[in-house]
Amino acid sequence: MSEPAEKPQVRVSNIFSASFEDLGALVWREIGRNPPHKFFGRESMDELPDSLRERIPDDIGEAFSYGLETPYAKISFNNYFFPTSPLSVMQSFSAKLGYVARSLVQQLDAGCEEDNSAVVAFEFGRYQPSNDPYVHMSSKNLGISHDTGGFPRGETFTDAGNAMVTDLLTQKEGILSLPGLRDTDRELLRKTLGILEDQYKTKEIHIVGWGG
Repeated sequence: MSEPAEKPQVRVSNIFSASFEDLGALVWREIGRNPPHKFFGRESMDELPDSLRERIPDDIGEAFSYGLETPYAKISFNNYFFPTSPLSVMQSFSAKLGYVARSLVQQLDAGCEEDNSAVVAFEFGRYQPSNDPYVHMSSKNLGISHDTGGFPRGETFTDAGNAMVTDLLTQKEGILSLPGLRDTDRELLRKTLGILEDQYKTKEIHIVGWGG
């Protein structure tokens, strides 16, 4: 009788593949949803004065937040209201990798001593109506982005960072196939990840850095 195949070592370059290995066990959970009048602290549109009602576009929809938890990651997809005039929205797809399974630090090729040293933060977002997209990536010592200085601090992808984003994009259809998203929200996520893919492949993505 043959031995079962050994699971591959989890590395930065395959962390998203490992996170979405068992799609049948994952589901998006809706965490919150609010109409635009809630953004202004009112219980209904009728309570809004004309000056605020005029700031809400007819097609702005609702703000919402979804969460997804895997053995290696906590992931969120959000649609936020942004306080412009008129009111606009921002989408973000973000992941804390290594946050759920503390043993991930032993599996990552990082040589870390502290459990939280292997935690990777990834976020892709875009503002509307300008649709100005950005990527933020950070870790304590995994070398996924290179600080080029400047203010705000500019960053470039390292080989490890490129491998991680490429791995995420191979999982795009699997992420979109998971249950729990409303149909309209699924299409918004498809559009958001599609913009990431297009801009990453054409090297047009704006990379930002903040914090440590």
